[in-house]
Amino acid sequence: MIKELLDKRELLIQIAIELYGEFWITDERFWDSPTEIEMRNVQHQLDDLGYTEEPTEEEKILSQIIFDEMVRRGKFQDEDEEEDDEEDINL
Repeated sequence: MIKELLDKRELLIQIAIELYGEFWITDERFWDSPTEIEMRNVQHQLDDLGYTEEPTEEEKILSQIIFDEMVRRGKFQDEDEEEDDEEDINL
C-alpha cells in the first residue's frame, strides 16, 4: 500500500511540475487545485500508515529556497521577522 501511495505521489509531483513549473509549490494556482488536494490526501494516507521519511540534503536546501521565495511573496514571515513583530507588540 505504501509503495502505491509513493508512486501516486511521484506521479502527482510530475503533474504539478508540468502544470505549474519546477517550483510548483510556490505557484498560487497550485494551492487548492485538484492536484494539490489529491497530493494532500495521499500524504494523509501515508501519515495514517505511519510512513515517515528523512529529507535529503538537497531537499533541505530546496525547501529553504522555496520558503525564502514564499517569504518574499508575503506568504510567511521568517522567524526573525516574527520576533521583531512580537517586540513591537510588547512596546
